[in-house]
Amino acid sequence: VMSMRKSTDALLALLVFLSFIMVTFSTLMYFAERGVWDPVARLFRDADGEPSQFSSIPAAFWFVAEVIT
Repeated sequence: VMSMRKSTDALLALLVFLSFIMVTFSTLMYFAERGVWDPVARLFRDADGEPSQFSSIPAAFWFVAEVIT
């Protein structure tokens, strides 16, 4: 319990830093990798014509969380 109390500030700083990094990079990943909008199918397609893996910022957030961990 004492060690958790002493490290609360460091853990909070780590949490804020990781949250900022994840939001920033997931937004950048979404805009860089989303592909081209297909109005008929109503989704983004990548260069191969397949549906994009990054259909939303939360989907990109999940990818960034996997890469960071």
